Amino acid sequence: MVKIVTNLPPSAYQRIVDLVKSRDYDSVSQFVAAACENQLALDDSQAEPFPLPAAQDTPGPAESKGPVPARCVVRAGRTPARQRKAKAKPNMRLEGEERLSADMTAAALRVFRLPVLNGLPQSPEPMKEYVAVWPWGQANRLFPLKILVRALANSAGPGTWPTIGEILDQVREPAAVIGSALAALDEKAGRKRGELLSTALPQVGSPKSQDRFLGSFLCTVTPGGKFYPGGAFYYGLLSKMDGDRIGLTQSGLAFAGIANPILDGSLQAADSTLSSEERDWLRVHVQSLPGESHAFKTLLEALGNEEVSPKDFAAKVAAKIGEDPESGSFTIKFHGVTSRMIELGMIKRTWEGTRARYGRAS
Repeated sequence: MVKIVTNLPPSAYQRIVDLVKSRDYDSVSQFVAAACENQLALDDSQAEPFPLPAAQDTPGPAESKGPVPARCVVRAGRTPARQRKAKAKPNMRLEGEERLSADMTAAALRVFRLPVLNGLPQSPEPMKEYVAVWPWGQANRLFPLKILVRALANSAGPGTWPTIGEILDQVREPAAVIGSALAALDEKAGRKRGELLSTALPQVGSPKSQDRFLGSFLCTVTPGGKFYPGGAFYYGLLSKMDGDRIGLTQSGLAFAGIANPILDGSLQAADSTLSSEERDWLRVHVQSLPGESHAFKTLLEALGNEEVSPKDFAAKVAAKIGEDPESGSFTIKFHGVTSRMIELGMIKRTWEGTRARYGRAS
């Protein structure tokens, strides 16, 4: 092991300490190791990526060790600056801490409105090489997938799905407006970590959060033209077609057509990111995803009928899939699937003082 001494802002260090106290991580060192693994995956775009496996060579769920190798999920959503500049929508762009107006929020919500599904282009098939493996851990929520399928359904032209550049540009700023509006409502309502509606969403005035959101949940296209999928592809909701177009699968269309409490109701009144109908639909849909269904089964088997500490939970899951529970890559993957299952109401996290415990949801 290599020891490194570095400086951290006091606020960042305190947040890390709080996470360790809640037993989400065993130590500050484990958190830093996970953060380094994650950042290396995000920034390794200069390396030659691993070739994607052919569908017939993809391991089955029982053999799945995790997501596509890290070098296949590089660089979160970083649209080239020249492309962003050329395609920027001035009416949606906000600078710094400029206050959100009701008009801006309403305009953003229109991008993600309930779509008319009749007359959309033909749906492509899911990409088997991605639905066969555990989704990347950075795709740690499912509400962002809802935002993406809505945007894609509403941006499709007559007989034509949008290009990657078009959808990246379409989503970036409206999603940040929604994220910032929900963050303000989270603060006003006094919601705490684990309860925040704005978790995983980008923020206005934070290009890094927008890049991270797009890369984690939609896709990345490097300046050299390499394509790397986000969570929506691992969930079989989107598929890349010939050229640079992205289309909604039949599952993506079905998910887009279900009403959502935030996008179709009232932001102020919403108290959850997904409706009961959406959660029910997703739980059934996961059964068609070899990778995610294997991940869910593994975690539920590890829990059994007990309530366990985060450390014991992680150790049991790691043992089942033959990975090191102390490794950063496992930590990212484990927390990602745990968070998705909590959002679906399949796993619960309870607190005993500052200590968390995990169990099956009733």
